[in-house]
Amino acid sequence: MATGTLHLRRFLSLYAETVAGWVADDQELFWLAPSTEAPLTADKVLGWARKAGHPFLLCTGDDECPIGYAELNPLRRRRDHLWVGHVIVAPAWRGHGVGVLFMRMLLEHAYNDLRANQVSLVVFPNNHAAIQCYLRVGFTSREEQYHKFGRPAKSYRMLHLVSVGRVPPAEPRQEA
Repeated sequence: MATGTLHLRRFLSLYAETVAGWVADDQELFWLAPSTEAPLTADKVLGWARKAGHPFLLCTGDDECPIGYAELNPLRRRRDHLWVGHVIVAPAWRGHGVGVLFMRMLLEHAYNDLRANQVSLVVFPNNHAAIQCYLRVGFTSREEQYHKFGRPAKSYRMLHLVSVGRVPPAEPRQEA
């Protein structure tokens, strides 16, 4: 799958239904947005972005076809510390390294354009593919945290990952 012409663009609400359609099942929705009840709808996607946040689409070439969605949100007390939220890649593009490219682009934008000093996220420990993606772009494990979700609220263990100040160099591509 060609990935050479991917680029970030600001999220446009007309793509909310497309993003909602990328969620395969309730487990994936829980990993993506544990406070969002199934089924995922365009209105729920539109409700994710924070007022001061920066929602993005990852798009292909000239046709502006979105294949990924994520947000960079400032923390309330530290505008130079951004939180990554709601990262998802379209199912047809998964398993091809697109998530790594997407995260690399988000980090470059966070550090170079938004002047972040630190970027963090939380991820469920059994979401192995996401964790591997985040580690490949330089996130390191900071601590375990517990967050409550659902009704009635239940506590879940999550990993807090942090990237500080720079994007590591891209890994050389190996041909099969």
